Amino acid sequence: MTLININKDKIMKDNLNKKKELIKNLLINNFIKKKLIQKNKNNYNPNNNNKKYLIIIACHVISHVKFNTILNNIKYFDFECMDKILINSLDTNYKEKILSICEKYKNTNYYEIENSKYYDFGKWIYVLQNLVDINNYDYVIFTNDSFTIHNSINHFFNLTYKYNVELFGYNDSTQNNYHYQSYIFSIKKEAIDIFINKINNPSLIIRNQNDVIENFELLMTNWFKTTKCFLQIGNFNFNKNHNIFFTNDFFYLPLKTSNLLPFTKIKRNNI
Repeated sequence: MTLININKDKIMKDNLNKKKELIKNLLINNFIKKKLIQKNKNNYNPNNNNKKYLIIIACHVISHVKFNTILNNIKYFDFECMDKILINSLDTNYKEKILSICEKYKNTNYYEIENSKYYDFGKWIYVLQNLVDINNYDYVIFTNDSFTIHNSINHFFNLTYKYNVELFGYNDSTQNNYHYQSYIFSIKKEAIDIFINKINNPSLIIRNQNDVIENFELLMTNWFKTTKCFLQIGNFNFNKNHNIFFTNDFFYLPLKTSNLLPFTKIKRNNI
């Protein structure tokens, strides 16, 4: 092959790659514009829905970073329509500081249990089975201390109500298999027993965090008859098999900057 042919092939390949990048950018920009319209339309105060939400925040506060995450995030759940329960691991040395946070917010309670091999799911189930009457609520929001919230997520609460599906997630993913990421999701009251029964399945062998992910997070969308999520991004060709927070900054950063995905995982809080 001559030098001229090599240069031609290189130019053609470069032009093709540039075209692909332009198409990808166009798809991302159009998606963001469309979702911003939906977000802004649903950014009103969730008290207006006349529905009752239970917020369960599973914590393992073993560092100042984790404490600051709770301190920051709780304000985004500060509504009259929301009862908040922080369920932390025993003996983390941050009890008094977290209690001082809870005292500043209405309808907020703090509990501690031993951190089990079921991790967040164990804490969520403990609250549902021991600390609340689920009949007092319309929806349960499940979340944890693995991420920092940077902007209002009112649209998530309001779309939970408007879609009224059994399981509502914030975003989906196709890493490993199709699922909703479990850092925040909601379940309507009528489907809570499904969630409890799946977690308490005696035939499961749960030994570690990987077992929790494989048996719970990666399978949850299969448990419910009706599901929906705010950001359906897992099946974009340029986002398949990715964790949006860690392995695809080309898509994650525009979503974060636009406040469609106003979260940073604390494992990568350098951005």
